[in-house]
Amino acid sequence: MRTRAVVNGLALPAVAAGLVIAAACGGDDGGNGPVGGGPSVTRERAGIRLTLSVDKDRYGLGAPVMVAAEAENISGESIAFSVRLPNESPIKLRVVNDLTRSQPLASATGAGGVQPGEVFEVDASVKHEAQWQQQINTYQTPVQAPPGKYTITAEFLVATVSEQIPVRAAVSIQLEGGKPVVSSKSAIGTALLQDEVKEWFKGREMTVICLDGNADLFYNGAVETGSVAETLDVLYDNQVNAGLPICSPVTDGEEWLILFSSQTGPPPKVISAFVDLHTGNFLRLEVGGPTPRPQPPTPAAPTP
Repeated sequence: MRTRAVVNGLALPAVAAGLVIAAACGGDDGGNGPVGGGPSVTRERAGIRLTLSVDKDRYGLGAPVMVAAEAENISGESIAFSVRLPNESPIKLRVVNDLTRSQPLASATGAGGVQPGEVFEVDASVKHEAQWQQQINTYQTPVQAPPGKYTITAEFLVATVSEQIPVRAAVSIQLEGGKPVVSSKSAIGTALLQDEVKEWFKGREMTVICLDGNADLFYNGAVETGSVAETLDVLYDNQVNAGLPICSPVTDGEEWLILFSSQTGPPPKVISAFVDLHTGNFLRLEVGGPTPRPQPPTPAAPTP
């Protein structure tokens, strides 16, 4: 059997995705996998046999999760790869969780990938190996994945003339150790209950619409009660266009930073509320927005 390998050993941001890790979600566990005795599962659809495995089912704090996925063409005929970029892996990789929903697990391009228009020959196979370092790439700063049950999913897209058919497999793992992470929704509610924040809302609309850009979720917050509920994106747009109060939660080290802003009402137009990322306790209120974080220096050009 001819085999092509797409190997990536670092959890880096990617243009396309494919290995899905979802928090607090069930999965299909199978036997021992090729990366070392952990759960493994195989699924077949549309002439593709997709196998996914991890090296173990439980991981301590910060331990890398070793993942291997392999797709085999068992259809008896050539199949078109569904890729858009040169050297892209046809096995799509993502990490899905409560904080960001979906994030690339590893680079989807690199040596050993396939080319747009290339076909998956009969009896050939393609592999993708990766590590997940238990980091969730929230903005502004990444977060250690909290303990709990996660599901890893691999996806291979079969391209036909009229559609793309997904082939998926999933395995469950358990992360142990580490600290819990309160949700952005809870952090917004905590901030709204503070007297200093309520004072800022005097003379303004007592409803705030928030955008959690990490999870692409919108929330409606009632200032008087501190209650927060999901809402529609159009309401956020309306709030922005009217200059009414909006907010955005971002991670800032070990804290949630809830940035409130409004073009209406007295100054200041912007305040920042800080909530402990792990306990959910209110920490402080600052006037204005966050100070930009320093960027790493640009490497000096080599001397000729």
